[in-house]
Amino acid sequence: MAISHPTPIRTGLATNILNAIDGGSGPGTLEIKNSGSTVLSVITLNKPCGTISNGTLTYDVDPLPRDPLGDANGTAALFSVKDSAGAEVYSGTISAVGGGGDLEMVSTTIVQGLPVELTSASYSASP
Repeated sequence: MAISHPTPIRTGLATNILNAIDGGSGPGTLEIKNSGSTVLSVITLNKPCGTISNGTLTYDVDPLPRDPLGDANGTAALFSVKDSAGAEVYSGTISAVGGGGDLEMVSTTIVQGLPVELTSASYSASP
């Protein structure tokens, strides 16, 4: 049997994640990396970064968080969400939509000098 959490506990976990991302003086970031952990893009999140409901942090995408110029060419494979001081809050894998990654992207190709946008994202504590 898998570990499970009731909704109030999941909501508390998601709230702790939100508070960690927003805890510094500025907004948190989403770093997109290749499989070798080279940073391809850094997206600055909104502050507050999102809202909590039923154990899920839904990121605020108004205005649209973006990196106006991708930092390097490559295939996105990993990500890290960090607070404004650069401390990692959580990390995971990236795949194309339907690929089962923790973060799914329409295209995993990042091109240096082109914008990278976060159109929707969420963090859900384990049910």
